[in-house]
Amino acid sequence: MKTNPVVLLMTFLVTAGLPAMADSIRACPSWQVTVVDEKGAPMGNVSVTQEWGCDVAGTMVIETANAMTDGKGKTALPERFLKPPDERTFKKWVMQLNSPNRTRPWTTLTIWKQGYALTRVSALSNPNVVWTRDGLETRVVLPRWKPGS
Repeated sequence: MKTNPVVLLMTFLVTAGLPAMADSIRACPSWQVTVVDEKGAPMGNVSVTQEWGCDVAGTMVIETANAMTDGKGKTALPERFLKPPDERTFKKWVMQLNSPNRTRPWTTLTIWKQGYALTRVSALSNPNVVWTRDGLETRVVLPRWKPGS
């Protein structure tokens, strides 16, 4: 039987979060985000909305937080946890996370600044998201908005 490296990574991330918050599941490690324009110049005062969630035994649990980039185009998002509605659901959730072909925790960023195109980044499927020992790192190029696009 072949082991899927993504499943192994997510299992590690989920179980790594358990000692810190025994009744929660870690949905996302810390995430360092850098936003630049099309010429590579850092962009300050860019809105970064992070959403994270998971299907918890048939109930979708979702949380959201907002941040802004600094003058260097950077923002640091802390690791994120999800708490199931009750203890019984938590036990079902842990079993679900350890079963193949089940929903895993997810997290996305929505990056926006007036005059620029809204950009979404998924931690699980965007090639610009780099997984490091210290968490996630992403450099996002925010293109100018073009009328009619």
